[in-house]
Amino acid sequence: MGAGQCCTAPIETGTKCETFSISKLSQTVLQAIEMHWMINLRNLVLDAKNDRQAARLLHDSDGNLGAALVDRARFLRECWKSSPETAEELKEAACQHAAQSVAAEIEVEIDDVSRALRAVVDGTPVPPAIQLEDKKLHHKLLYHGLRYLESITHYNPWSEATSRAGRALSNLTEAPFTLFGAEFASTESFLQSMRLRPGSVSPSRSDVAAIAAVEARAAGRAARKAEKGSQAMEDPVWLWGQEDRGPVERQSAEFDAVMTEALIAKIRSHHSAAKALAACVNLPVVHYVRRRGRYRINAASHLPRCLPAVLAALDSELPGLTGEDIGYWLRPSSANVQLV
Repeated sequence: MGAGQCCTAPIETGTKCETFSISKLSQTVLQAIEMHWMINLRNLVLDAKNDRQAARLLHDSDGNLGAALVDRARFLRECWKSSPETAEELKEAACQHAAQSVAAEIEVEIDDVSRALRAVVDGTPVPPAIQLEDKKLHHKLLYHGLRYLESITHYNPWSEATSRAGRALSNLTEAPFTLFGAEFASTESFLQSMRLRPGSVSPSRSDVAAIAAVEARAAGRAARKAEKGSQAMEDPVWLWGQEDRGPVERQSAEFDAVMTEALIAKIRSHHSAAKALAACVNLPVVHYVRRRGRYRINAASHLPRCLPAVLAALDSELPGLTGEDIGYWLRPSSANVQLV
């Protein structure tokens, strides 16, 4: 099938069934991957101030600053002369492409890397050839591979996500809502306020609920540190609406249920957030973050557990999106997302 031809394949969307134009989708993938290389090139420019090797990577023998990006774009267009015929083939092709970037960094076969990337997204065992317990390999798999597949094979609800949808669904995004008779500045503010005991003062739970996400996170971490010596739990929280029951472990079904309520309240309060979630209905959640300069999967995060439940609860309420809308929310972008 040539690039100009169009093939459609049904994709289940909760209780709905939609069709995607695979030829158009492959073009979106191409644009997405090229955008990633543009972002990577921007990062190299920043690194080049202190890194001579990074500076050399930006130029060809004629001193052309954009040579790296031009060569990548030419190579990609060569790879995408024909369109995959199904959505599954498209994902596999994208994984194969991303795997080339990883294989260039670690001594592992491209096919093994591709399977590892799919395994991380699908929640299946990673091939033994990829030793993810090695922190350096783990970081390279995410940085050189999985990030390139965001909004293609999965979405990542993170404040530094490459897609608008991922950033809109992050806990740190400013998105005020009301729940349990209190006002919350963001879902991060909601979460961190539960690390304070009921009756706490200076700050109180309501104080932390009302402040910006980054400040709330600092207050919550301070409260966690203060509780560490007096609680047998690893990370105790006092749930909103259930303060009388005492603390529960953050890694618990009870905590997930309350966080699901907060995420639903956020989506219902912001139409843009509802659009972002609607754009992600066909994709699984994989939450990875950057800590101390390295990327890692946040296995303790509640978001991969809660967001599918949020989607199920709000399915009939989510707005219908055009292909252009989906492209806006899923296409990688460096633009900030403003929900308020």
